[in-house]
Amino acid sequence: MDCKDIIKEYLVAHHYDGLAGDECACVLDDLIPCNGNGGVLKCEPGYEIAGCTCGENHDSHIVPERRVEIRGVYGRRIDDRRKQ
Repeated sequence: MDCKDIIKEYLVAHHYDGLAGDECACVLDDLIPCNGNGGVLKCEPGYEIAGCTCGENHDSHIVPERRVEIRGVYGRRIDDRRKQ
């Protein structure tokens, strides 16, 4: 088990979808593709949202806070993760 495995295990156990960084993000299936060279120490757990907000035509983004869609509008959601 290496650091990447430990991080992935934590993300899965706490219902996160990946990591969100200042100018990057990664999903669980392709976790830390930068091999730590992209400033992974500044990344934080995040949730995947559909659509692109940066103008680069991505299918989705990872953001550090859970959001819900209500009638086509995204908004911040109070943290509802269950404590284990």
